[in-house]
Amino acid sequence: MDTANLKWKVLKKAPVLIWHADSTGSCDWFNDLWLTFTGRAWEQERGDGWTQGVHREDLASCIAVYRSALAARQVFTMEYRLRHHSGEYRWILDKGMPDDDGDGYTGYCFDITDLKTIQYSLEEQGRLLKQAQEIARLGYYTYDMVQNRWESSDILDGIFGIDKAYPRDLESWLQLVEPASREHLARYLEETVACRQNFHKEYRIIRPSDGEMRCVQGKGLISYDDRGCPLSMVGTIRDVTEEVSIRDMLAVDATVFDHSQQAILITDANRCIVRINEAFTRITGYVLEEVRGKNPRFLNSGIQDAAFYESMWHSLQYTGQWRNEIWNRRKDGSVCPGILNINAVHDDRGNLLHYVGVFTEITELKNTQRNLERLVNFDSLTGLPNRVLMMDRLQQALSNSSRYKRLVAVCFLDLDNFKPVNDQHGHARGDALLVEVAGRLTSAVRGGDTVARLGGDEFILLLTELEHGYELEPALDRILETMAQPYEIGGGPFIVTATLGATLFPRDYGNAETLLRHADIAMYRAKQGGRNQYRIYTPET
Repeated sequence: MDTANLKWKVLKKAPVLIWHADSTGSCDWFNDLWLTFTGRAWEQERGDGWTQGVHREDLASCIAVYRSALAARQVFTMEYRLRHHSGEYRWILDKGMPDDDGDGYTGYCFDITDLKTIQYSLEEQGRLLKQAQEIARLGYYTYDMVQNRWESSDILDGIFGIDKAYPRDLESWLQLVEPASREHLARYLEETVACRQNFHKEYRIIRPSDGEMRCVQGKGLISYDDRGCPLSMVGTIRDVTEEVSIRDMLAVDATVFDHSQQAILITDANRCIVRINEAFTRITGYVLEEVRGKNPRFLNSGIQDAAFYESMWHSLQYTGQWRNEIWNRRKDGSVCPGILNINAVHDDRGNLLHYVGVFTEITELKNTQRNLERLVNFDSLTGLPNRVLMMDRLQQALSNSSRYKRLVAVCFLDLDNFKPVNDQHGHARGDALLVEVAGRLTSAVRGGDTVARLGGDEFILLLTELEHGYELEPALDRILETMAQPYEIGGGPFIVTATLGATLFPRDYGNAETLLRHADIAMYRAKQGGRNQYRIYTPET
């Protein structure tokens, strides 16, 4: 299987949503997870069919970012909502990048719905907290428990939704309470009096003025006579409807916080950690007792420099948010990559309260990328650089040649009599022989040189540390001698020699393709001369 096909086979089964577009921006490929996520067939998604699943509020900006990046061949990152096969829209973080080996684009997509849910919950929580702060008025009452009559302030009347004509006795108060709670609240008052305790209870009322149900908090201090009989109760009523709503919402937020797959940490305004979730412990290895009160800088892996973190805090100071890819160090010393989103949380007066960081681990994606890069740049059998990586190194060597006053030798090596080994002893032994050849060639050159396999029994050697031209021939003699030693493979021995063609830059002053062609010509002439020898390219020979 060639490298390109293997690359797409790996991408097809990757654990993230992946798409590919051709040079015109038309999507021509989606991996299995994308099609499973959307529940649509490739025929429906191809071209611009995938945009049918983008939320209509996000579609225009999504297409604008996509087309702009493709036109400039730039890496882009964008967020949008994509319809799941269940019908639900889920938030997607899409990172697209130009292909290294063509004019197309490949995009890697992450489901960040949990992260967005937390962001929205924090925003909603802040809004309701502001409302609750504005409702700080207390209603006041006195209740004569002997005469069974209570009096109230105007604020309390407003909370209860009653006017001055409303009856003010125990039964009339209980009539304000929602029917399902009346018996329970009456029994609570009786028990409070019997135990000589203070009244402190939240309950729901239905306001006569508008029929609206509200939640109130009642507090009362009861006075008793010498015989222990209740005389009176004075206290306050406070509308806590918004606070109860917030409390219920916080209970939901706590569930999201604790069960999120993203690592979440919260710091105070001084950047000291006050809370983490279970995913943070799972990903980093740290429990709350180990990190409480610490600055998160202990997670720094050292991969990002000081300027990176300066930019992060500058963004948080002036925009209140920051997002980027980052590498953190776990408790066991290993590092893990991820996307970190930080938001600053302020009160209604603009005072900084907290920083909330949400870290999405992308280790699997990075491993997939590394595997793909290896497939693209290295020969799968021998582990040597392939033509793609060899050409890149050759270009670098030519650029550095004049700067460091070094000569560059480009050598084309072809094995002699390799085909009979394959034909007579099988491809397994042939492959084993190629692996041994790769090892011998690598040991025969210097550390800064490159040995690459073009395919079959053809190899390229880049000798980049030559100071003088006369160093080339001894190096080629050493390589031929190494190659001519018997190979003990599968019961061998096998005698397989090599023929070399070489050219020397800048004496042979050409570009990379020209130098390779000249080295190939020299090798062909060496073959004509009897094999197991080398020729150095000159225009005359």
